[in-house]
Amino acid sequence: MGLFICLKKPTYKNDLHNEIETELIHAYGYNIFSLEEFKRILNLILKAKDSSGATFCKKFDSTGKSQGINTAMIAGHSMGSDTILILSNKDSIEEIQNADDIQAILIFNYEENDHDESVKKFEIDIFILCSNQITNSGGGKILLQSLIDVSRRKGMRTISLVASETAVNYYKKFGFRLDSDLHDFMTLQLGGRKGLKRKSKKKKRKSFLYSRKYSRKQKKSKIK
Repeated sequence: MGLFICLKKPTYKNDLHNEIETELIHAYGYNIFSLEEFKRILNLILKAKDSSGATFCKKFDSTGKSQGINTAMIAGHSMGSDTILILSNKDSIEEIQNADDIQAILIFNYEENDHDESVKKFEIDIFILCSNQITNSGGGKILLQSLIDVSRRKGMRTISLVASETAVNYYKKFGFRLDSDLHDFMTLQLGGRKGLKRKSKKKKRKSFLYSRKYSRKQKKSKIK
């Protein structure tokens, strides 16, 4: 089994952003891979589809109802993300040659501060967490748990995400709770450090939905 991390944006020395990524690498054994390698792997993921119509991030139950998200969302969310985590049944990134070699992917972003990019960031937004629905690997929990553990130890305050209807109960098992006003917005409270002004929940959710809208446009343009 291989754990891989793609660091999409430069980090700052002594920044919490850097501390978390360093911890994932040294404590959990994540191996760094390049953005070019991610583009190659993303292409494998986007093309994956089995005879039942299942894709990497979406499958269908016995009634024909879909479960999961549109795989094209990975492309949209990855563009504005800070970090990408991948779980594979291969030991090296070079060995990954098809989508069956990829068990799960997690894409997340550190909460930005509009005034000073070098300050510590105490919140994480998860854009994508997806286990391979074709192979039913169920590996997403390994990526999520490692991120939660490191974030808690390093003093992050919250981890947030927008959950599909079928995934709400899954995230509740990890301690995420639904927001009373925004029915699909979930937050995991970690305690952690204080001091930064938090972005409002509505603004955070808006950023999630913007990336969704972008990925749908990309999908339509490919169809044309």
